[in-house]
Amino acid sequence: MSWKRMAITVILASLFITGGVMALNYAVNPLGKYKSHVLPSLVWTGRSDKAALLENFEENPDVLILGSSRSMKLDPDFIKKKTGLTSFNAGVNSAQAEDYYVMLRYALEDLKVKPKIILLGIDVEAFHNTAPIDERLLFNNTLAKYLKKEDKVSLKDKLTALLSYDETAGTVRSLYYAATDYPDPSTSYDKNGFLHYSKKEDKVTEDNYDAKIEDYIEKYRDRFKGYTRLSENRQEYFTDFLRIAKENDIEVVSFITTLHDDLINDLRKTRGYDEISQKLVAYLNDLEAEYNNFTFENFDRVKKYDGSLTAFYDGAHIQEKNANLITEKLLKKIPKEKQTAYTE
Repeated sequence: MSWKRMAITVILASLFITGGVMALNYAVNPLGKYKSHVLPSLVWTGRSDKAALLENFEENPDVLILGSSRSMKLDPDFIKKKTGLTSFNAGVNSAQAEDYYVMLRYALEDLKVKPKIILLGIDVEAFHNTAPIDERLLFNNTLAKYLKKEDKVSLKDKLTALLSYDETAGTVRSLYYAATDYPDPSTSYDKNGFLHYSKKEDKVTEDNYDAKIEDYIEKYRDRFKGYTRLSENRQEYFTDFLRIAKENDIEVVSFITTLHDDLINDLRKTRGYDEISQKLVAYLNDLEAEYNNFTFENFDRVKKYDGSLTAFYDGAHIQEKNANLITEKLLKKIPKEKQTAYTE
């Protein structure tokens, strides 16, 4: 065989193998980035899950709940019981300001869903100035189409991601589970988007409190690392979010989400929590003065709403007791004219 023929053979074989790996990674979709659902994802795919649940929700919700997983315990059934208003919890994991924006546009433009009220949980780190946009948003075509052009992932990056080590290793692991058995899921959702912790809810209670705060300290040190100021880009997404809500006569009742005191105390020492949270509060105060459809409460600590330090599943996620206390306080801030449920 001549060297030219050998070179062509090697090139063609390489292209075939590369294409095969890309196709397999796409089909298996271990990191939940793509539309393929041949096998279960290995990661929490809140964005695609909530987008699908909202699309299939049978009513036009009076209340749309937005935020991160720290807002997923705001219970639509509790809101219904207290007010008669129909609600849907569209919170997604690790939400940043751009997530609020794209989910609202998706609801209004794709689904023609127009809530009267948004209950919004704002994480202190939702305006992180160095954290990238979550890949689970970037690769979700349903939602990512609403991102700014400069924030969207390029075709080159999409192809590169299909060949990444993480993607390929995830595929191998997923195929192993498919041949043996997948671990039991740790979370599930009701039709209204309400979150259940399948493995924690029976084990971590106020009477049997074991929230493993120490496990979350390192995780949140990483989340707050490099967070020195509020991102200008994320501020733009947020003001656009408020503008769109105002144009559609939607009241935005928000709160800064809760972290356990032990976690905050560590972040105060290691990550300048006080300084960055003060910047966020000042920013939200300015917006509250500018937008008459926007209010917020700072509930970053349980003492601010008479909550319980033992009503946590871990260092960052509150149990229903704390979530219901927050919800009751937020409901009191809804204007009377918005408190009538849709009758359609």
